[in-house]
Amino acid sequence: FYEYPAEHAVKRHYGVRTDKYKLIHFYNDIDAWELYDLEKDPTEMHNVFDDPEYGKVVDFMNRELVRLQKQYSDTFALSLNRFMIE
Repeated sequence: FYEYPAEHAVKRHYGVRTDKYKLIHFYNDIDAWELYDLEKDPTEMHNVFDDPEYGKVVDFMNRELVRLQKQYSDTFALSLNRFMIE
């Protein structure tokens, strides 16, 4: 999803996932980040984005997100990413 007004009322967002992790950025009228450890939390109930133990994972996932945004010339999403990595 990236639209908001539908039945599920999901805010606009983009993200990236691997087999083990999912990083999501909700944007527009909010600026919220979520990281899920899909092995430990397959139902995505516990956001570990601010957990210091996942700091390196956040960095890795965000670098991958930025790489993909650049690869696909998604300049809008890049402009929203406060963790933009040059």
